[in-house]
Amino acid sequence: MFKIAQFLSKDVEEDLINLLVKNPNPKDSVIHAWAEKNKKNVHKIEGEIYKLATIAAQFLAGGRAKEKNFTEKDANKKELALGIKVEAEHIANKEIAKRIALDHLAESNSYYTALAEMEKKLSINE
Repeated sequence: MFKIAQFLSKDVEEDLINLLVKNPNPKDSVIHAWAEKNKKNVHKIEGEIYKLATIAAQFLAGGRAKEKNFTEKDANKKELALGIKVEAEHIANKEIAKRIALDHLAESNSYYTALAEMEKKLSINE
């Protein structure tokens, strides 16, 4: 899992990611209110927040699922649940994990089943 800033606890980082998922292009007032709520120095964290907001906006606006107009309704429910579980190993935010899973499933409806089979085969061979 990536770390936004060294001075954020895991809970505060997760709160910030949730804020940006819901509001990928936050106004200064939103950032300042978040910083005050979390007792963070606005000037110290502002640069990190704006970098993350830019990355989040690009991520949420793009991806293979968006390109192919592939939505949660198009995905196999069991495969999507498996995908969210796998992606949650890398990112704690469930919405982002779901977005990553949807991108993979837009490429192949059985992506995570194939991944599990490959990992099982590799562990047998090692």
